[in-house]
Amino acid sequence: MKSQSDPLLGSIVLTGGQSRRMGQAKESLPFRGTTLLGWTVETLLRCTHPVIIVARDEAQDLPPVPLEADMAYDADPGGGPLVGLSAGLRALQGHCDLAFVTGCDTPFLSETPIGALVGRIGDAQVVVPRIGGTLQPLAAIYRIDVLDQVDALVAKGERSLVALVEQLRAKELDEKAMDEFDPGRQLLRNVNSREEYEAAVADAEKS
Repeated sequence: MKSQSDPLLGSIVLTGGQSRRMGQAKESLPFRGTTLLGWTVETLLRCTHPVIIVARDEAQDLPPVPLEADMAYDADPGGGPLVGLSAGLRALQGHCDLAFVTGCDTPFLSETPIGALVGRIGDAQVVVPRIGGTLQPLAAIYRIDVLDQVDALVAKGERSLVALVEQLRAKELDEKAMDEFDPGRQLLRNVNSREEYEAAVADAEKS
């Protein structure tokens, strides 16, 4: 049961990528009786509110998603993940304190690791995994009030989420820290190629 002092958690799903390695729109690929995007949104609705889907523009052809999800659009269509994050954070202002940010291609999201990230943010502006020395900004929780810093970077022509994380007050979680609540690091598993997608479908069927 949440107390009045618990931070309110929303989520942002970035769908503006071009899926070049996959060769087709990842968000529409079939998965668990729905699509990758549909499954992601259904999962996030169980533990976050609101859920904001950020698309390139209104013309982007997205698959059906639960009605409870809300839409936002890049101010600069296809301008990169930092532009998408700006749109998502703006949509969440006034509704929650924190935002879990992910892409539409993370088929093994679950509520437990997302909740564990919230519990580790402390007074940081972002809690983010760093695995093998590499930051994972699309499996991270950001404070909503970093929007001004996001917009300042976008205005300078920056498009990288890593550039944002590097200037924020960040709580980084290494392999050992992640393994405490996500031993298989399923939160970080995504699908960028046909082979990775087929492997995810096969693993989902086994489970």
